[in-house]
This record gives sequence, structure tokens and C-alpha cells, in this order.
Amino acid sequence: FIMLTMLAISVLLLGVLVPAAAIVREKEAGTFEQLMIMPISGVELIVAKIVPLILLKLVGLTIGVIMSMWLFDVPLRGSLLLFYAISVLMFLSSSGIGVLMGTFAQNMQQTLLLAFFILFPLAFLSGTLVPISNMPRFLQWLTYLSPLRYYVEATLGIFLKGVGLDVLWPQALALALYGLILLVFSTLRFRKSLA
Repeated sequence: FIMLTMLAISVLLLGVLVPAAAIVREKEAGTFEQLMIMPISGVELIVAKIVPLILLKLVGLTIGVIMSMWLFDVPLRGSLLLFYAISVLMFLSSSGIGVLMGTFAQNMQQTLLLAFFILFPLAFLSGTLVPISNMPRFLQWLTYLSPLRYYVEATLGIFLKGVGLDVLWPQALALALYGLILLVFSTLRFRKSLA
């Protein structure tokens, strides 16, 4: 359980910090002006930034899965393909948070400070530190705002229970909606910051 939740938290951390750092690095290097004169839309730029990062994060996730299964003897009772599909949805959701952070932050210090105030509540509200059923009712409702909650449920369901998409479709749908909303909002914000 602990290894899988740590794997899920690392997916969130990498998913948020890497895109945010990439955008802030553009600001610090002063190459945002070059982006403004390029004949590409904000969506194309976001996709060009996120897709290579997702591929890189999938490689890191594979290393984490191999370590979990071989070194810590974590069982895999479900579909590894389903786990990767839901992980891509989680990467999209967390990348949306990262791009949004990158549009607000002006330098790397601001990015790390924003990450501190965003990532810790998301991790706390996921049920990894305290079971959701033991939280006060108000916090239980707030857990629905954390994409990590859905990812942890899906990860534990796939690895420990062996459940499939017929059971995990609500988590996959929530992650897809979360990612879509965040990416649309962050793309609009990114376009506004380029203007």
C-alpha cells in the first residue's frame, strides 16, 4: 500500500513540477517573446511542451513499477495496460496544474512556493496520509477536488484488487474531466500571458 501511494504521489509531483519548470525557464531565459511571434497557437505550444514530458514521465513510471514489483514484492493483479492508460490521464491532469502554475509564476522560486501550497493539500486530500473515511465531513467533500484521490483509488484497485475499467471508469472519467478542464483553462491563461 505504501509503495503504491508513494508511486502515485511521485506521479503528481513530476506531473506538476516538470511542466511548470519548463514554462518558467522560458520566462527566465526571455524566450517568451520568440514564442509570441511564432505562427503557432497556444494549444499547439502546450501540446509540444506536454507530450515529450509525458513520454519521459512514463519511462520514470516504468522504473517505479519495476522497483515496486521486484524489490518490494507488490503484486499486480490487474491490467498493466489499464494502469498506464489511467497514468496518462493523471499526467494530463497534473500537467494542467503545472502549466497553470507556470503561467502565474515569474521565476523558479515562485514556482516552488506555489507548488508547496498546491501539492501538499492535494496529497493530503488524496487519502494517502489519512483515510478519507476518517476525515471530517467537510474535508471528505474537498477530496473530490484532488486528482490524486482518483489516481490512488485506481492504482490500488488495479494492483491489489485486480479490478478493471468496468469498476474504475468513474476514476478514469474524473481524471479525464479534471485534465481537460485544467488544460483548457491553463491554455487560455497561457495565451493571455503571451498577449
